[in-house]
Amino acid sequence: MQHQEELLKWLNGDMNAEELAAFKQTQTYKEYHKIAAYASRLKPDTLDKEAAYKSFKTEIIQKQQPKVIKLPYKTWISTAAAVLVILITSYIFLKSDQKIIKATDDFVQITLPDASEATLNNASQISYNPKDWEDGTRNLELEGEAFFKVNKGSVFKVATAQGTIQVLGTQFNVNHRKGYFEVSCYEGSVQVAATLDTLILKPGDTYRLISGKSELKINNNQTQPSWLDYELSFDEVPYHIVIAALERQFNIQISYPAQLKDQVFTGSFSTKKLESALQGVTLPFGITYKSDKDQSFIFYAE
Repeated sequence: MQHQEELLKWLNGDMNAEELAAFKQTQTYKEYHKIAAYASRLKPDTLDKEAAYKSFKTEIIQKQQPKVIKLPYKTWISTAAAVLVILITSYIFLKSDQKIIKATDDFVQITLPDASEATLNNASQISYNPKDWEDGTRNLELEGEAFFKVNKGSVFKVATAQGTIQVLGTQFNVNHRKGYFEVSCYEGSVQVAATLDTLILKPGDTYRLISGKSELKINNNQTQPSWLDYELSFDEVPYHIVIAALERQFNIQISYPAQLKDQVFTGSFSTKKLESALQGVTLPFGITYKSDKDQSFIFYAE
């Protein structure tokens, strides 16, 4: 609306004689003058001057504001559905480019698009989008365990459900299993952003997150994880984590005394010889085992 400032000044009684004379020549004044004339004929008890004044101001302010056009309900639903279809289609299209590598019975060695190397332990997988790597975005997702030899270059990220590992060029191992997350650095440096901590690992450092409790171990003199030599090693790890690794490695089922679940185990077992592996996890606790049925074992105290 034109002459809004003049109208407000008129309503407030702030106009001088010259301004008032000029304002009276406008169409705005003539319209509101008619309203004021009508209001003056109303009985005092039927007109709230303060409310009328506020109404004038509200109308003026509302006319200054942009209008919001509300879509009919059906139109809104159709629009939302169309947007959802586009998002889902885009997601499926992007995911269709994902490359997935799995290791089932044994570990698998692969060469990544930047010539970096990854070795997957059994029951593990990694996934990545090769197109991203063409642009220098070196991101991948890991489920299970893998050892990486990363060439120098842009940031290299390994994402897991319990933490993200970020490096430039280094050698490191990531073990992500149910209730267990471990990162070991063998060369260079590794940044770990886990559920509880964010820290930098140097060669020989190992960060672990077990059942919500984290710890940092240092001075590990190994040059690569033991599983690459067909042996799984554990350093003060709860027994149930060890048994889960044994079951996964040989695709077997094990029943064991409940009191052993959280007992700390330090030792190792072969990933190639089942009999040797069973002995390796029972002898330290003075227990033995028997085969219940095919691929099922019972641990018990004699």
